[in-house]
Amino acid sequence: MSQFLTIYCLLLITSLISVNYRHVDGDEACYRVVPNVPCEGAALGKSCLPECVKLCGRSTLGVCVRPDFEHPPMCACSFVMKNCSDLFHRPC
Repeated sequence: MSQFLTIYCLLLITSLISVNYRHVDGDEACYRVVPNVPCEGAALGKSCLPECVKLCGRSTLGVCVRPDFEHPPMCACSFVMKNCSDLFHRPC
C-alpha cells in the first residue's frame, strides 16, 4: 500500500510541475548574457553564481548558457517572451 501511495504522490508532483512550466503558445525561453560573468563550473542550463542572479533581478533566473563555441559558458538572465531579439536569444 505504501508503494502505491509513493507512486501516486510522484505522479501528482510531476503533473503539477509540468503545469507550472507550460508556456503560452508561441512563448519561448530567451537568454541575455551577462557580460564578463563566467559560470565558474556550473553546468549548462543550471543556476549560476549569486552575483549573476543579482544582476538579473528578482523577476528573472540566472542560468549558465554557451552563447557560441568561441566563448566559454557564461551567466545569462532568462526571460519568457513571444520572440527573442538579438539581446534575448536561445542558448546553443
